[in-house]
Amino acid sequence: MTTASSGRELDALLAEWDLIPDGDAVRSAGATVLPVRTDDGEAVLKVTNAADDAHLVLRRWNGDGAVRLLRADPQRRAVLLERLGSESLENSWDVEACQVVAGLYACLHVPAMPQLPSLATLLMEWAD
Repeated sequence: MTTASSGRELDALLAEWDLIPDGDAVRSAGATVLPVRTDDGEAVLKVTNAADDAHLVLRRWNGDGAVRLLRADPQRRAVLLERLGSESLENSWDVEACQVVAGLYACLHVPAMPQLPSLATLLMEWAD
């Protein structure tokens, strides 16, 4: 697969994972996101253009303070995520939005996974 927007790759994932498209795909420079339906309800199929380890972190959080990972195929850079509502902090008062984010911090702050680079390592790589 050359890009996340490859229709052929999306079609293959839809067929293999028994997913039914449930809206238009949103394409960005980094990923394609497609709302889908599963046997269990609504979800989102996301295929990124670059390999990342987000699926590991999402698996670690297990939906506690973050979207729940339903399935992952790291080789194809694809994840199936629970579909969240359309509510956004975008129109919230700044203090209110900060309170929501701060309330999630305790859930998301977990020990680093040994297979992931540390933040210090990432920052050094970015600085170089």
